[in-house]
Amino acid sequence: MAYKILVNLGEAKVIKERGILVIYSLSSCIALMLYDTKLKVAGMSHIMLPEADSNARYEDYPKFGNKAVEYLLKEMEKYGAKKYNIVAKVAGGSDVFKSGIIDIGRRNVESVKNSLKKFGIKIVGEDTGGNLLRTVFFNAANGVVIVRTHKYSIRI
Repeated sequence: MAYKILVNLGEAKVIKERGILVIYSLSSCIALMLYDTKLKVAGMSHIMLPEADSNARYEDYPKFGNKAVEYLLKEMEKYGAKKYNIVAKVAGGSDVFKSGIIDIGRRNVESVKNSLKKFGIKIVGEDTGGNLLRTVFFNAANGVVIVRTHKYSIRI
């Protein structure tokens, strides 16, 4: 059985070949998952906000939609990952309270997608929006992502 590694709010983790990266109870936050399909290097970021200001420190990049992709790519390269082998999966971005006022979930999703496009990384799986809390499991052995809510469990 693979061991689980928790990715807390605003954090990013990278592992190779073994283990499952987990984020519990996502609402407006995003679970961004990058995977090198050849070397089985998995990176997950728990994104809180759409954009960092110009004073953001590198170690804070995982919490921002416009910086997390850059951060994960650099960290994954330390494990030998190559950008041309990397694909992305995205989950989260809910409006749990159905406020619609700030719409932070939608803005987080847009920011992440724009950043992935900028780096030329294809999204191969997605479960975003709506108004449900999500728990996300990302298996480094095979790149499989399971998203669970109180209403469904899907593989993306």
